[in-house]
Amino acid sequence: MLIHNQEFLITVLESAVTKRDARAYLQTFTPKPPAGGGKKPPSTGFIMYDTIRAVTETPRFIQGPEPKSVPERDEDPHIVIVKLSEPQSWDDAVMDGVATTLTRLRNLGFISVIVPDCHPDIIDQQTVRVLKAILRLGLPGAKIVDSAIWKQPESETRPRFSSVCPTSLFIGFPEALVTPLKQGHILVVPPRALCEEAMKYINANSDELVVALTSFFSGIQFGFQPPADDDPSSQSSARPPRRALVDRIIVLDPHGGLPSRKQEEGARVFINLEEQFDVIQKDLVADGRHKLPNPADPGAPRTKHLENLRLAKATLGILPSSASVVITSPAEAANMNDPIRTRKWQHPLIHNLITDRPIYSPSLPMGRLKPSTEASKGLVTARMPTTTLAKKGMPVTIFPDPRMMGWHAPKPGGPRLRLTDTIIDLPRLLHLINDSFSRKLDAEHYLRRLEDSLAGIIIAGEYEGGAILTWERPFGLDEETAYNSGRLVPYLDKFAVLKKWQGAGGVADIVFNAMVHDCFPSGVCWRSRKDNPVNKWYFERSCGERKVSHSNWSMFWTGPGAALDDHMMDDYEDTQLPPDYIDLEKRVDALKAVHQKMLAVTSQYSHEAYDYPPNIKETFQDLGRTVSEKVTLLSSATSPAEAQAALTAPPTAKPQPKTFPHAIARASLASSQTLHQQHTGAGEDPLATALEKYALAMERVGEARLAQDAQIQSRFLAGWNTTLNTNLHFAARARKGVEKARLTLDAVKARVKGTTWKLGGGSGSPRQDLHDEHELSPEAQEEIEKAEDEFVTQTEEAVGVMKNVLDTPEPLRNLAELIAAQMEYHKKAHEILSELAPIIDGLQVEQEASYRKSRESSS
Repeated sequence: MLIHNQEFLITVLESAVTKRDARAYLQTFTPKPPAGGGKKPPSTGFIMYDTIRAVTETPRFIQGPEPKSVPERDEDPHIVIVKLSEPQSWDDAVMDGVATTLTRLRNLGFISVIVPDCHPDIIDQQTVRVLKAILRLGLPGAKIVDSAIWKQPESETRPRFSSVCPTSLFIGFPEALVTPLKQGHILVVPPRALCEEAMKYINANSDELVVALTSFFSGIQFGFQPPADDDPSSQSSARPPRRALVDRIIVLDPHGGLPSRKQEEGARVFINLEEQFDVIQKDLVADGRHKLPNPADPGAPRTKHLENLRLAKATLGILPSSASVVITSPAEAANMNDPIRTRKWQHPLIHNLITDRPIYSPSLPMGRLKPSTEASKGLVTARMPTTTLAKKGMPVTIFPDPRMMGWHAPKPGGPRLRLTDTIIDLPRLLHLINDSFSRKLDAEHYLRRLEDSLAGIIIAGEYEGGAILTWERPFGLDEETAYNSGRLVPYLDKFAVLKKWQGAGGVADIVFNAMVHDCFPSGVCWRSRKDNPVNKWYFERSCGERKVSHSNWSMFWTGPGAALDDHMMDDYEDTQLPPDYIDLEKRVDALKAVHQKMLAVTSQYSHEAYDYPPNIKETFQDLGRTVSEKVTLLSSATSPAEAQAALTAPPTAKPQPKTFPHAIARASLASSQTLHQQHTGAGEDPLATALEKYALAMERVGEARLAQDAQIQSRFLAGWNTTLNTNLHFAARARKGVEKARLTLDAVKARVKGTTWKLGGGSGSPRQDLHDEHELSPEAQEEIEKAEDEFVTQTEEAVGVMKNVLDTPEPLRNLAELIAAQMEYHKKAHEILSELAPIIDGLQVEQEASYRKSRESSS
């Protein structure tokens, strides 16, 4: 027994691919240690607890607060419902192996409820055979339960089953199932039901029985629920109680898992029922390469596959999304398909129960799975898959839909998809990217970069995962040239999965398969940092990898033919150059153009006479004194000669400003004095008085304009000129350094070109290394490395300089100062003229009154 337990523990530990897998299993399924610190019973379950407990109790490096522990698991037992298809065809060794596996599943925390599926004439014989095989392994053993299943009378209209799946079977005597389960017994339930009308047992369909058991244990068998002994009130409950947690449905069929479209590829590894059920069912119902399923021959392979597919659909429609259906062969479940017993082999059932994943990732190329033996080395690769894992899964949405039209490079200037289109939920997409990469995306910058290059988008479920793909053009080619020459490159720009789905649920595989099978079947490329831990996952699924020598990037691609076209691969590598650099160049060029255009206009604020009319003829005397000084001199003049002298007095300071408001002020004052000199009546001339006051006001307006100009020159023009002549100049110089370094690197490579390729096994052969390069001398290699280092250094420096120019808030702050100066000027002018207007209005009223009085007296 000890040897068996050791083999079992090795199998479990090999199935636990990562510590996260083992920890997730322990938190959910391992038995609890006995209370009170008493001696543990010598069961395999507690051996498991002691052995794997070290995984969770190992010291861990945790930044931030310790994560909250998972609450204690529900007391409801975890069960798996197992359908044994055609057990009469199994030999005793296979039957004993299956019994051993199911017993070990119980040690892992999963109690099996077994439903034999065979001809009614031999059902009792096979039921007893299964029971004896389990009992030979010791206690707690197994029990046959043949009194729990009832069949709804044909006259009964009251529903006794879930509306999810059509079945007339239901659990009429629940305690026959619940009591032995609590005692740890494996249950064997023959497909037989009590007919209430005839009061006798009749044969039942095994698939319907599996559905009925699933509904009952999940607590959705509505319409009939006898009260439990410990819960008298359960009869009045609106919902029947859950009796157990159904984690898996297992189908052991001699025909194995559901077949792939290509027979040489073995069984389908993974099925996303939400997306693939209709397609697979159609393939099984009518396929030109195979005979149609024959209902008269229930043992026909494709008939059995179709039944298993529909059973998976029915049961997973009842169970939560975490549940799955495993379809495999009895020999595989019995651990008899690996005579060599390599340590790479993993038990399909145990692996799935611990990791919730299939043994082989569904996105792996088939070349990774096909058998290949190297006699000289004695190496044997993985066997063909015979196990299928089916999950409820999630829908896959692709824009544009490749079923309507394939993904082809769009014509330049033509209509194209954009991330801001209403069919895309942009906030949820941004949340997906931010959560997946653990950093916030610069959405505005990203949308601008993809505006004219987006090829399409793949969404898994409700934005649990996704991929954004683009059409990229080789470095230095414009879009028109790249399109006409057929050199637009399909490129994976973003591949994101919500953290809660990373490493589980198959979301990444679903998105990847949609990309390589539906969107870009001829090939797609992408890049990843050389130290990215996901690179192993990429490497296994790609057809090749290439190190981008002058950067920290590795390039991956699908499509085995790509490696044979040097010109295409050069385009791929060019495309892998960071697109952010080219985007930064475009943004810097745009910023420079903006500065030049704005300064061409606003620089007029540095010229005092920018609004001075060119047709005005003013003498040196006119510009000698300010209007205020002249008014003061005029007020003390006692004769016309003194008044004229005041107007033509020599200047006391520099000539007066030549601005439009000042010109108006001087013209108004001169006009006022002309009227005063010619006035002969009593009092003052009203118009002369008004023009004098208007002259004083406009001089103040002119002074306000000069103050505005001074502020604009110091707070706006100086800042923008600094950005244009200094910051942008530094950026241009850094870009020239990058271009010079790139040309130098190209020149060095042209003399001694060397490239190392790693080709994948996507076409069926194992990954191999293919060398097509010159043997470089140490001196030549050193020369290339120096040129590469210089190119990287210049690029990083230029990126830093350009980002500093683009990110600085100074231009916007300067613009705010410009607006503030203009606003202050116009506010001051409004106040000055607002003070003047009532005075002029008063003079107007007085003159009108005087005018009417003179008319009346003359008449």
